[in-house]
Amino acid sequence: GSREINAEWLLGVDKAFGKFNLNTFVGGNQMTRKDENISANGNGFSVPFFDAINNAASRSFGYGLSEQGINSLYGSAEISYNGILYLTGTARNDWFSVLNPAYNSIFYPSIGGSWIFSETFKSRPSWFTFGKLRASWAQVGIANISPYSSNLTYSLSSAKHLDTYTMATFSSAGGNNGTIPNPALQPALSTEQEYGINFRLFNNRFGVDFTYYDQVTTRDILNATISRASGFGSTQINIGEIGNKGMELLVTGTPIQGDFTWDISVNMAKNTNEVISLIDGLDELSAEEPRTRNVMIKHIVGQPFGMITGRVQQTTPDGTPIFLADGTPLPTTDYQPIGNGVPDLTGGVNNTFSFKGFQLDFLIDFKSGGDIFSGTNNRLTQWGLSQQSLIGRAGEQPLHI
Repeated sequence: GSREINAEWLLGVDKAFGKFNLNTFVGGNQMTRKDENISANGNGFSVPFFDAINNAASRSFGYGLSEQGINSLYGSAEISYNGILYLTGTARNDWFSVLNPAYNSIFYPSIGGSWIFSETFKSRPSWFTFGKLRASWAQVGIANISPYSSNLTYSLSSAKHLDTYTMATFSSAGGNNGTIPNPALQPALSTEQEYGINFRLFNNRFGVDFTYYDQVTTRDILNATISRASGFGSTQINIGEIGNKGMELLVTGTPIQGDFTWDISVNMAKNTNEVISLIDGLDELSAEEPRTRNVMIKHIVGQPFGMITGRVQQTTPDGTPIFLADGTPLPTTDYQPIGNGVPDLTGGVNNTFSFKGFQLDFLIDFKSGGDIFSGTNNRLTQWGLSQQSLIGRAGEQPLHI
């Protein structure tokens, strides 16, 4: 089970000064979260088809407990003029319990403004219902790791060890030999600029909301593969900078309005990602690999985050593929980018039909672009069971791509 408790206090002022209005507050929050679980597992039934844990031939039980918390202080101030212009500033400081106390504090501010230009031009056409421009600059602190990740912990083992002096047996304990903790982890910091326009026409029957953003994340926390000579396979690290730029578009409309009403909304988003820098002295960082062990997910400076890399066919300087004498393609000795799993475009279409108190909703969402490495196709080709594996066999000619 999970339990989260938030204790919050706020002190604010909301006061008008003629056409100006001030809304400001300061506050704090203490969040504590506790996750606790008990599990029972069994293998093999002593009596067939009697699915009770006591009927399992072998049984094991587990217990898990984790606790974490975030202490926060924050404030906000908004000044508005005549319900047309708005300027808002915020500031916040978080202390994350999942990080070393020497590095667990982060401060981040924001500032944003908006102009409801439809209220400025009172002589606008009647079909122009609402219009707003907005811009903002904001920072956010992030600590996306699980509790105890920055500490070396031990767990009790069912194995026993013998004390040769007292001839007594005691329980043994073991450490995590998969991931070595990094006590120097710091919170990540995301800095974003955002600009947008929102307008509605024909008494709100047609609307457009467009946003452009430019975001840079520094000290992002990622898993990194390390040499197994260390006794561990991976660790968590803060990397340099990752950039995201993109656009989001939401178009809404009501083509039919009355006893029968049809509302439709279409949203689309496109994001361009780039690894700007990693750790000092490194231009690429290995992350994960499949069981086939012939491709690797890497973060490469100048490339999008999470590139799929692998060996490709060598070519001559003019781009001609190189084959061995038996027709086998000559592979490169190093791993090169071959794809990226992130879609180029995402979106969705949502429709709502209403008739005399009845309502029907359905959503169609889509992703366009992105690459997948298929381990199944890889194995089938290795075993000679795919159509591609026929190339070069049984009279087939090498495939020149």
